Amino acid sequence: MDKKADSVSKLLLWLFVSFSVLVAGLMAYFLINDFCAFTLPNPDLAKFLVVCVTPLFPAARLLTHAFAKKENPRQLQDYLLLSALLLTACSDFVLLFFEQIAWIGLIPFTFAQLAHFVRLYVEAGKNKTHLIASFIAWGLISGTAMALGLALIEQSPLIVLASLYGGRLLLNLFESTLFAFMQRQWRFILLCVGFALFVACDVFVVLRYANVTGAWRFIWVCYAPSQLLLAWSCHEPEKKRT
Repeated sequence: MDKKADSVSKLLLWLFVSFSVLVAGLMAYFLINDFCAFTLPNPDLAKFLVVCVTPLFPAARLLTHAFAKKENPRQLQDYLLLSALLLTACSDFVLLFFEQIAWIGLIPFTFAQLAHFVRLYVEAGKNKTHLIASFIAWGLISGTAMALGLALIEQSPLIVLASLYGGRLLLNLFESTLFAFMQRQWRFILLCVGFALFVACDVFVVLRYANVTGAWRFIWVCYAPSQLLLAWSCHEPEKKRT
């Protein structure tokens, strides 16, 4: 590793750790509010700031490589992750501050999951069979969920969007888990755990709407770490010198 590459790697690690400390501080703030007996001002703002910090991870990679005039072989993946995290922040802005129109927040959420999928597709080597099989599975899962939801629950845009979003998220979890076992790479393991926590978060969201007592407290316990792990997946561990 040359000196410029070494400097870029160390700077990025320092930035990533700094961003993580900031996220941990914000998490501590809203968790104290959610679980303890006293109320702190603006806990939802602290939650929103968490998802505003996570896009800084891929943005830092892109900017650091650009300013250092160093080639970034993972530029496409970084842009895809940045897009996914920015779309997620847009969704959370609606869900946190305009819950009465929550269904609109699912639109950028769905596109965020699509961006995560395209990144997975690129990371896994752009296998066309993977691409076709994944979209067929998405259609089957989302179509089944949509049909059941519209027939048994209610006919609303929320059911349609939740089916599309949920189907893509479940497949992202399945595919990242598969690649984690097959390739044993750092980023796939982080993606696997991140998507698993993402799914757990949505389970608690459903339980909250089902009026399960205390379920709301665990939504962001799962969600904030999931976004942090997805953000960390763009980090490249320093290769050992030989």
